[in-house]
Amino acid sequence: LHQLGLPLARRLEILCDTATALWRPAPDPAHSWGLPTGADKARRLIDYIQVTWAALGRPCSERAVDGAPACAARRAENHDDERAMLAHGDIHQWNVMEAPGQGYKLVDPDGVLAEPECDLGVLMREDPVELRLGDPWDRARWLARRCGLDATAIWEWGAVERVSTGLVLTGIGLQPVGREMLATADYVVRSLGHADHQPADLLAVRFVQ
Repeated sequence: LHQLGLPLARRLEILCDTATALWRPAPDPAHSWGLPTGADKARRLIDYIQVTWAALGRPCSERAVDGAPACAARRAENHDDERAMLAHGDIHQWNVMEAPGQGYKLVDPDGVLAEPECDLGVLMREDPVELRLGDPWDRARWLARRCGLDATAIWEWGAVERVSTGLVLTGIGLQPVGREMLATADYVVRSLGHADHQPADLLAVRFVQ
């Protein structure tokens, strides 16, 4: 999909439609193929962010780092086996291929049994520079409307994905995209502009609602 050079709005449409075509109810827990749940993923990312941020010399603000684990903790708490879907886990433009006569297909799945908003959180971390060009929450709202999902859950997964992936890419030296993701994480918390020192993630959720 990346090589087609489509505008962001069209790419998001394709990514949403390809994701929704994939999602299906999770199998019985006894036959889940050992896939992690959304709660498992959230807890793993909490640990990763807290350890890696310090190890890399604090490449983004403490406020951004504090907000991401708080968002992840809420997604873990909200995990519901009854609502969980078989999800891809890493939907972005490099993991979608055009299939002539068949639309688009997803490749390279991580595999996770999670609320579908987990997949759309990845789209909140991708194209980080463009996210800063307008109201960052507009993308979460648009994704929620397109797929009939919850904007707050998408926003929270996006906060986690943006910081964790930014740290991954910084650690392996994949720049400038890693730096751009972390810069956007910082921008989001700064743009809240509140002086009451509430956690940035809580302010963001209230803004979405």
